[in-house]
Amino acid sequence: MNKVASLYNAVFKEQNRTSVVIRQALYSFLLKGVSVIISFIYVPLLLNYLDNEKYGIWLTLVTVTNWVTLFDIGLGNGLRNKLTEALADKDLQLGRTYISTTYALLGLITLGLLITFNAVNQFIPWNSFLNSKLISPQELLVVTSIAFSGTILRFFFQLIGVIFLAHQQSSMNDLINTVSSLGSLIGVGLVSLFMPPGNLILLSAIITLTPVLVYFTFSVISFKTRFKELQPSISQVRLSYSKPLFLLSSQFFIVQVTALIIYASANILVANLFNPGEVILYNIAFTIFNATIMVMTLCLSPIWSSVTEAYALGDFDYLKKMLRRLNYLSVLFSAGVLLLLAISNPLYHIWLKGKVEIPFTISLAMALYAIIYMFQAPYSAFINGMGKVRLTSLLAVPGIIVYLLGAVFISRYLNSSAGVITGITLSSLIGLVIQRIQVSKLLSDRARGIWAT
Repeated sequence: MNKVASLYNAVFKEQNRTSVVIRQALYSFLLKGVSVIISFIYVPLLLNYLDNEKYGIWLTLVTVTNWVTLFDIGLGNGLRNKLTEALADKDLQLGRTYISTTYALLGLITLGLLITFNAVNQFIPWNSFLNSKLISPQELLVVTSIAFSGTILRFFFQLIGVIFLAHQQSSMNDLINTVSSLGSLIGVGLVSLFMPPGNLILLSAIITLTPVLVYFTFSVISFKTRFKELQPSISQVRLSYSKPLFLLSSQFFIVQVTALIIYASANILVANLFNPGEVILYNIAFTIFNATIMVMTLCLSPIWSSVTEAYALGDFDYLKKMLRRLNYLSVLFSAGVLLLLAISNPLYHIWLKGKVEIPFTISLAMALYAIIYMFQAPYSAFINGMGKVRLTSLLAVPGIIVYLLGAVFISRYLNSSAGVITGITLSSLIGLVIQRIQVSKLLSDRARGIWAT
């Protein structure tokens, strides 16, 4: 009992950096568990509400709307590092200035995007782009206007999550995401019960606008309570502070662009190389294996800001110990991925009740991608936390080329969307090798030139 009490106090009472990381990871684990359950409920619910082609169209459209997050030009990640450094130095005034300046810059971008997109949307040939004649152009115009506007507003209001992350309270960011997902799920469930099926306009409004409302509510409450001293103000906006923000943010922006080009184009590639029905097979398999990635991600979510703080304070002993522990975690999660692969077919059958059959080649490709991710993720967290992302940004173009060539040629060879995820795996493998070398150099003080920037 004394050992249990001692362990409890070490994890939940102490305020040292390691205890905070473990505590936040545990909280995030519980919240992500709820998110995984929600994502599993979502798929059969949407399959029942929409037919297969409409569901494939919606999945493709969702990936396209995610592209608008590019337009924060990395300001969220730049703010995360700069605010964490300010908090490490206990400089709340500097932190408030960075927050106010980021909100002002992102507010201007948001307003410009809303006006521009809704002005040009009527000229975009969505039916050709989505490779479908099932939905009328008029309906697609309304659906895309709602979906894109909601996503644009969300990436402005979700800055509150970045502020929680900078405070090493990643579980609060996960809580906001979970509440958003739960609200959307409840809304979709009510619509499927009481409204005629197949209404994409209503569906897009519920799924994209619910998170906006949730983020807005959390923002107002947080700045009135725990972040009162950091509340953004027009008087605190300093355009001169935008330069250090942009210098770091621009490099994060390139990394974001690369990730979104690769991940957000996957469904479009699948739809055009095959058909919207293949998108469903790809996304169902991705949902299963992404569950392990989500859990690994939540374990790493407190690491970024913890690394930023430790690196700013020169605590290299902590950084080396933490990386060693994370490598052990990678091995453990990779074993979990292999176990999931072994039971994937019966799991699909139980989950989808035989409505969709997923080829084993797709599951195998997803498993290989997940394993590469498990080993790369700790090094990415360290690179991002240290703010040494220039080399990663320079890998953007080679990574995209490897992905596209691999996805197209392997898909044609296999005649399966497994080729698309294999292309992503090959691109990730490049990042794993380079980032592992860079982190090793940084932690041993041997980084010079491009390795140190």
